[in-house]
Amino acid sequence: MTLERKTPCTITQPELLRRVLEEVRTPGYAVDDEETNLGVRCVSAPIYDYTGRVVAALSASGPAERLPLSRVPDMARKIVAGAQEVSMALGARNP
Repeated sequence: MTLERKTPCTITQPELLRRVLEEVRTPGYAVDDEETNLGVRCVSAPIYDYTGRVVAALSASGPAERLPLSRVPDMARKIVAGAQEVSMALGARNP
């Protein structure tokens, strides 16, 4: 597997990416910390359908200077809550 480097922050090592993906399952959200675009940070959470399958994601992005890492937990709570609301509307039982 080859992972394309988009910025100096991009994860390009498959094993590291696997570990990061495992770690995001517990809090229920992921953070793109300037991995795709320098100066841009993103917080996202999965949206589930009635079968429990991930069918979309809800995310918010902004300039890293306006979304410092210290604000990520608060933003993540809001994103996760919104994703859960959409999931429930799609029939998910316990998103």
